[in-house]
Amino acid sequence: MHDTVAQSPDTQSSELLSDSHGRGASAGIAGRPYLVIDVANSTFSKRGKCPSLPWTVTEKTRYHRLQSILYYWEKHHFSIIRVDLTTAPGGEQKKLGPHFEEFIRRIERKEKRKVQYWRLTTREGNGVIHSLLAAPSEKSLFLPHKWISNQWRRIHGAPRVYVKRYSYGEESRKKVSRYLVSQYMAGQNAGVRISASWKETFGFPVEHTWALFREGARAEGRRDALSRWQGLLRGETVAPREGVAINLAWLRGSRLRIKLKPGWGPDYPTWRTP
Repeated sequence: MHDTVAQSPDTQSSELLSDSHGRGASAGIAGRPYLVIDVANSTFSKRGKCPSLPWTVTEKTRYHRLQSILYYWEKHHFSIIRVDLTTAPGGEQKKLGPHFEEFIRRIERKEKRKVQYWRLTTREGNGVIHSLLAAPSEKSLFLPHKWISNQWRRIHGAPRVYVKRYSYGEESRKKVSRYLVSQYMAGQNAGVRISASWKETFGFPVEHTWALFREGARAEGRRDALSRWQGLLRGETVAPREGVAINLAWLRGSRLRIKLKPGWGPDYPTWRTP
């Protein structure tokens, strides 16, 4: 099955798609549907006439971070949905952040459980949030289109929202991550803002912990750094380099602030193995 994503607020579609429960998607403003385009063949963002130029270091980092949070949610059995929230003409873009936080609080009250998120805010139109929302437990995080639209209209004054059930699996994870990075981030660093529930999701400093695996691979020539990193996210005890073992429980319990020392000398890392 092809991966589908929420339509950009700047485009329209006359198609009416079905949601993951087989029902027709609720119509939006003036009969416009919420679920739209197919991007199975999406490419990296075009820069001039060359769409195949490599991403920058920043773009690659954003892609890796998004892949990591999706991977963690999948392996720990979170229910995940993709939601886009718009700003109505004349609306205040600067209020998107606090209004999104209120939106999450309302979902949590409705669901009676905590909701984690990854959020990308862009300058499209009057301001748009592209987000991924996740909640633990086997209970599906199913939010009716009408309910989301009504809540966002009351909070932000904009009833136009887009929602899609996220499909589990490596192929879907890569497509979603590549689409969001290439479509909305690549070459647009000044026009986007990214935030996520990093602390609530992982409980340890993601950037510095990943640096242990990256630098360990550089020092020892190991090519499976990503595989070992994913093992850590699954909850396994893994070695970012020879002689060092860490796991999620130990990282979270230590409350440490990891600081990378150059050279990977014998005195680094300074913690004991779990």
